[in-house]
Amino acid sequence: MSEIDFEALGRCHHLKGKINDTCHKRDGAFRDIKNKYHAGSNPFDAVYEIDMAFFHQKFKELDEANTELTILVNEYNQWAGKAGERPIRWIKSN
Repeated sequence: MSEIDFEALGRCHHLKGKINDTCHKRDGAFRDIKNKYHAGSNPFDAVYEIDMAFFHQKFKELDEANTELTILVNEYNQWAGKAGERPIRWIKSN
């Protein structure tokens, strides 16, 4: 039976919680952006005004959460092998 690296296991467990929270932050910022934008069907009838300050703030939140998530996942993946955990895969968006 192989030895369990309890430090690595503990770090992975801790990082999983932080990754989960950060994913929710990133998803929430994107959802807020998506829900706030309204595309009109006919610009000659009405044009929706855009609150650019809102979008800048939400994009900043999205960017910060994405950066934090990248750091957390990379750190998790460094410990995963030692803890006997599967690494988290990165999937590129199109």
